[in-house]
Amino acid sequence: MFNLYSKLTTALAAFAIIFTTSAWSQVCVDVYVGGGTWDSEITWEITDGDDAVVASGNAGAVFNVCLEDGCYDMTGFDAY
Repeated sequence: MFNLYSKLTTALAAFAIIFTTSAWSQVCVDVYVGGGTWDSEITWEITDGDDAVVASGNAGAVFNVCLEDGCYDMTGFDAY
């Protein structure tokens, strides 16, 4: 049986972020979340220190995001 925990674990284990420097105070990243069987049920978002959403998307695609210097949280969501 495939439960929520194993589905979310599979999705988060498959995500990768590749960093490239574009400016001294900014970093551009390629965000990829997915690789599992249930990508259509997964979304994600990146929030800054003020909890403002600075990027979001669906699993199964690569998104290029440029972030200012600072701390960010990435959260994955499962629709199931």
